[in-house]
Amino acid sequence: MTFLASSFAVFLLSVMVGIRADDGMRIVGGEAASPGEFPYQVFIENVFNSTEILKCGGALYNQEYVVTAAHCMYFKDLGTYANPKRIWITAGTTDLEEGANAPQGDINRDKQITRVVEIIPHPKFEYKKYEGDLGTIPTYDIALLRMNPPLKLNERTQPISLAPADYVVQGNGTVTGWGRPDPYGKWTKQMRKVDIPLVDWQQCAKMFKGYATVTQDMFCSGTLEGGVTPCNGDSGGPVACRYDNDPSGRSFLCGIASFGPNRCPNYSVYTRVSAYVSWVEEQVQKRQTA
Repeated sequence: MTFLASSFAVFLLSVMVGIRADDGMRIVGGEAASPGEFPYQVFIENVFNSTEILKCGGALYNQEYVVTAAHCMYFKDLGTYANPKRIWITAGTTDLEEGANAPQGDINRDKQITRVVEIIPHPKFEYKKYEGDLGTIPTYDIALLRMNPPLKLNERTQPISLAPADYVVQGNGTVTGWGRPDPYGKWTKQMRKVDIPLVDWQQCAKMFKGYATVTQDMFCSGTLEGGVTPCNGDSGGPVACRYDNDPSGRSFLCGIASFGPNRCPNYSVYTRVSAYVSWVEEQVQKRQTA
């Protein structure tokens, strides 16, 4: 893993998205993921026009719904949510260029591409500036995307369970996404993975004090030394956790990449999924019974 010098001295808040059509996106450090290793990871491309294209990650909740960050669906500079008809979901692959020339709807081995028909942001989502913060940050940063046609579940496309509502952030988590292996490297379309220490919201709030307000429905990942972290374009992507004493080794979705320092030197902030389990379940149930 690449070592990056870290400092909060030059700290500019940045959501891990907002990339334009030719900009990069990256997980700093880490290594390439194997095909089928993270079958819940999806890639989201949100097209507003030829230059306003947001690229994010997401996690598969079931064959019809994806969990991601609400700010991935919101064009902040334009003050508007995306048009769901212009959002594409790619699943079942670690290589975004796999089957690049295949016609829409054609499944190249396990890769699937489908469209979004509904965006369901948390009703309290907004960009907020707390007293003493250097900039605005996304709050209640979670959304569901409903897809149609639904994805076909197979060995390389599988949902991930949500964290238990009483889950306490601890140990390490696994962050996945597509992007550069270092902040200044060339953009790649191969999924990468990294195991990274998790930091609870109270400790995280102390580290970000004077720069950004970290609340109870958030947590951090990273190290003071830096070198491993999600970054621009990894927004909305999952961090998967597991209990050390669980012999099954089962992973669950504990976080959604939300924001962090500009150039991503050390710590990143996540939406804590366990705070939103009831909301997610209610939204899905409501539409299934409608």
